[in-house]
Formats: sequence, C-alpha cells, structure tokens
Amino acid sequence: MQFKILLLIPLLVLSTTVAKSQTRRTNPPKPTGAAVPVVEPKTRKVVVKLKDGRSLDADFIQASADQLQIRIAGNVLKIAMDEVAAIILSEQVAVTTSEPVTPSTGTLAIEAGIIYKTGGNQPVSRTEFRLLDSDLESLISAAGLRADRGIDLVSTWGIKRRYSPDAILVQIEESIRKHTIQSVTTDFNGKAQFENIQPGKYFVYGVTETRRGFAIWSVPIEIKTGQNSLLLDQNNAATAF
Repeated sequence: MQFKILLLIPLLVLSTTVAKSQTRRTNPPKPTGAAVPVVEPKTRKVVVKLKDGRSLDADFIQASADQLQIRIAGNVLKIAMDEVAAIILSEQVAVTTSEPVTPSTGTLAIEAGIIYKTGGNQPVSRTEFRLLDSDLESLISAAGLRADRGIDLVSTWGIKRRYSPDAILVQIEESIRKHTIQSVTTDFNGKAQFENIQPGKYFVYGVTETRRGFAIWSVPIEIKTGQNSLLLDQNNAATAF
C-alpha cells in the first residue's frame, strides 16, 4: 500500500501541471492597450467656377456669405464670394450659383480740367465737387441775390463770392449745403467718384480758380443704375473766366 501511495503522488503532480498548461493554451490573456481603428472623415470635393473663366478642383473647407475656403494640394485658398460664379459639389446633389446682381444704385465718375490754348489741359485737382438735388441758379435766386447788369446770376454770385463777400452769400452757401446729396474731392488728376447714388436727376456743382478768374459748374445729369461718367471743363461750366 505504501508503494501505491508513493506512486500516485507524482502522477497527481504531473496531471495538475498538464492541466494548468492546457488552461494557459486554451485561454490566452487579453491584450491590453489595443489600437482603436480611426475613421478618417470624408473629404468633400468641389469644382469652383470663377467669373474670370477659371475652374478649380478642390477640397471644400467652409463658406460664408463673403468668403469661400478650399484646399488645393494641401494649400488653403480663400476666395471672395463675389468672384465665384458656381460651386459644384462632387455628389452632384446641390449646386450653388452666384447670379449676376443687378445694381440698384449708381456711381458717377467725374474728371475735371481746364483746357488752355497754351499749356494744354490743367486738371482741377484737390477740389471739392458736390452732387446737388437742385440747380445752383435756383438756390442763388431763392436766397434773394439778383444779377448785376450785363452778367448772369451765377457770374454775379461768383464775383461777389470772390471779391465782396456779404451776408447773403452765407445764406447761399448754407442752401448749397442743405441740398448736397454727396461730396467728393478730386485727386491730383482731377478725378473723383460719387458712390451709391439713387437713380434720378441731379446737378454736379463745383468751383475752381483759373488763370484769369474762376469756373463754376452746375451741370445737370441723370444718374442711372451702374456706372455713370461726366467730363467737366470750361465748355460745360455755368460760367468760366
């Protein structure tokens, strides 16, 4: 019996070891810190058509009412929306177009100069011009000034304004100010531009000194939507000396 008991002990130890070994093989430990797969967001492809005729294939980033942001070859490009004719999504589901906008107001570009027989054109530079809703002669007359004998009313006002100012001239200047829609100052080339003008009939008013005296403009003009232009010289001045 002692022999049998001694023989069973190593057998029990051996079977226990084998069982533990099989357990390790059939139940491997779970790995820790396993990497989670990252799903890259889909890039939205667009075709941007510009008003100058160019077409750009790009990745869409974002857009606002003023600006479009796209990526081309890794570079971010910012484009003003008023330069964009169309934005076409690659899915062909939505199309955003920029239709030509019809302006509701007008601009008036002016260029003023005095043409002399000798010395050519002299730009009327650094001079204020006004857009009035009434003609100058009516404003002068409404203030109570009367024309001197032999000359017109605007010339009378110009002479008094330059050589003999008095109280009535202050009233005329105040009336001109009240009827001013917009004022601009010409650059050194005699050019300036009035902006955002409601369509209608106006008068371009300005005064400048000449070699012999002065020139005064009160030129009627009808402003239409979009771009308007006007050349000013002694030929369309109300008076010029």
